[in-house]
Amino acid sequence: MKNYTRRFQLLFAMASCSVALLLLLAAHVETPLTLPFRYEGYILLQAKINGKHNAKLLLDTGADELLLDEQYFNGTGIIIERSQRAQLPGAGAEPQTITVVLDPMTVQLDTITYRPRYVPLMDLRSIVGEKADGIIGPAFLRPYFTEIDFDNQQLTLHNDPAVLAGFDSIKLEVRNNRYYLPATIEAADGLTVRGNLQFDLGNSGTVILTSPTALEHDLASKISKKMKFFNDSGGAGGRIEGYQFRANSLTIGRTRLAAPCIEWSTDTGGALAKSEHAGLLGNEILERFRVIFDLKNAVLYLQPRPNLNEPFVSTISGMSTVNKSSTLGAWVVTGLFEGGNAEKAGLRAGDRIVSVGGKKVTEIDEAEREQIFRKPGSPVEVVFMRDGAERKVTLHRIEIL
Repeated sequence: MKNYTRRFQLLFAMASCSVALLLLLAAHVETPLTLPFRYEGYILLQAKINGKHNAKLLLDTGADELLLDEQYFNGTGIIIERSQRAQLPGAGAEPQTITVVLDPMTVQLDTITYRPRYVPLMDLRSIVGEKADGIIGPAFLRPYFTEIDFDNQQLTLHNDPAVLAGFDSIKLEVRNNRYYLPATIEAADGLTVRGNLQFDLGNSGTVILTSPTALEHDLASKISKKMKFFNDSGGAGGRIEGYQFRANSLTIGRTRLAAPCIEWSTDTGGALAKSEHAGLLGNEILERFRVIFDLKNAVLYLQPRPNLNEPFVSTISGMSTVNKSSTLGAWVVTGLFEGGNAEKAGLRAGDRIVSVGGKKVTEIDEAEREQIFRKPGSPVEVVFMRDGAERKVTLHRIEIL
């Protein structure tokens, strides 16, 4: 299953982003150093901004800089003295015009402290909901072997290469501070897609192929069973569109994963319309491995976890939503799958879901929310608001693909 509430990628394209952007203030960090995180499709690290403002930062290998949600930033009361306006492109065709704060700012993660040269502000929560206050790029991890432990939800920074024993190593290609690994997708019998996928911790899904890759392999006509989707808040560039299908297999390194649900983009602009790489590899694949990455030497290390061969589940709800329970008391429907369960039930983009299964969404935490939309189950009653009126529908939770 792919919950499009959680899928997202940001690509900074301001001219001054061509070099490493983070100035480390801590000359020495004792390792191994363990940073706990919450895993909600994204890796969320606890940090402090300017030594006193708590922030949940989404770790994204597709980002260079610190970026903060504009609503969160305004709530800190930090006064902006120097700023400029800039264009922020990403997934979706329309780059956002944003404010970039040029004032000195510090970020602290445990004993690691650094100062970004500037901090872009954007409407991040329209993409990922209220779970994240900002994004942090991986530059602060460059000196270390960084291990992601999905079981215990912790990030461990190592200096000792002995931790790499027993891992399959994959050499990464580096371009513009992005990291790419070779992959092979058997999309259907006799149809194979080979190319480099971006190692993207800012993508909570499996794989999404770019629109040029889809066109090159004529996926639209060669994949018979597929579901069309759109998400009006799918990326930094707004609306994204594409298809989801079930491939025969995905091979990365020496590991073959059977029957993954994969997407391809039909976007004509933005990050997913670029031809420099085949697509994005996300956390729904990576969470099936013990992962160590070495950015300094551009190597990814993978070791299969016990959940490696668990079946992949296609979309259950048939919709994308953004959690706005704290501010709006609702989950906002941002997109639909054509012929999916939400569309069949009569839901539309813009509807505000206020209760599911007789329980208010303000009382449902992220773990329970995941179960509702990620696991097949019995039908549930969904209560939502549209045009100021309350409505009820029954949502079936079964796989379509």
